[in-house]
Amino acid sequence: MPRPSSITSSPVAGTTLHHHHRSETLTGRTSPCPQHPIALSIRRYNPPPNTHFPDSIEAFEIPHIQVVAMSKPVFWSTPLRYMRWAANERPAIFYSILMGSLGPVALVALPPIRRYFGDVDPAPVPMSYPIPPGPRKIPQGYDDE
Repeated sequence: MPRPSSITSSPVAGTTLHHHHRSETLTGRTSPCPQHPIALSIRRYNPPPNTHFPDSIEAFEIPHIQVVAMSKPVFWSTPLRYMRWAANERPAIFYSILMGSLGPVALVALPPIRRYFGDVDPAPVPMSYPIPPGPRKIPQGYDDE
């Protein structure tokens, strides 16, 4: 007996699905109908039955996995959410900004910590040769006369 066109066998979980009411996810779980919003990030794409032998090249461009991506949060409206997103999606930029922002904090915080552990500032480097006090002594006895 032939099957109705709306019922197919799922290759992922081996279950029978009704296309109108359920769609199969890659984890093997069934989710509500794709017309309703769902909280899963990846859904299995079930192409219509007539795309097995397509007549045009556009039919080959249909992906077999549909990725539903979370939109990028805006920093000024939700900074903590944006930082969490940036740490996952752009880690090199996020951590370089984090390390760079620690520089001004270190300028203020490190000198008291150094003094607490006994480190003292070195004597300043002289900017010129030191001039001796008093009159200049002229050398004697070296055939300078």
